[in-house]
Amino acid sequence: MVKKSLWILRIIFCLIGWIILIYDIATSKSLFLFLFYTIQSNFLVAVWLLLAILWDRKPEKYQKLTGLVRGGITLYITATFLIFAIILAPLMPPDYAFDITNILFHYLIPVYFIVDWFLTERNIRYKWNYLQKWLIYPICYLVLTLIYGVVTGFYPYFFIDPLSLGVGPYILSILGMTAFYLILGSTLIGINRKFTQNYQI
Repeated sequence: MVKKSLWILRIIFCLIGWIILIYDIATSKSLFLFLFYTIQSNFLVAVWLLLAILWDRKPEKYQKLTGLVRGGITLYITATFLIFAIILAPLMPPDYAFDITNILFHYLIPVYFIVDWFLTERNIRYKWNYLQKWLIYPICYLVLTLIYGVVTGFYPYFFIDPLSLGVGPYILSILGMTAFYLILGSTLIGINRKFTQNYQI
């Protein structure tokens, strides 16, 4: 059971996440948006928050949300934040890069979730073999977007578009992202192992 203030924040950000997701899908009138990693990672956060709220007083169920599962979602939403802030936002017009949806999905929700993870994921010690399991999702995402792109010609992000990059730069981009996830995942595990304590907030 988390402290009441943290529980309230979870409710607030859960509502924000679901409202924006439903609004974006409704306005686009399709599930096309789920091709984007941003939407997928924020959807995972919204699902996690909803279950964490519902299972807050059910330790046996809440436990299923911690460790491997929560660490993975934290990794993915952190990647969303960093990739957008470092690579994508500088290439966008300021009015688009900082519209309300981008601010929520790429900055506020990721930063909140990272802070929540740091404050409350203190009762389980991460294992280094989590890294290889966490990589399954981004690898599957890359494979599926490649297949979709070959069939339709559309790639959600320029840095995973072999048509515009060329084979060599595309391979380098994939290797770079793999290294990025390994470094970021190792950092999360290192932080967890350093600050893990045997208490429940």
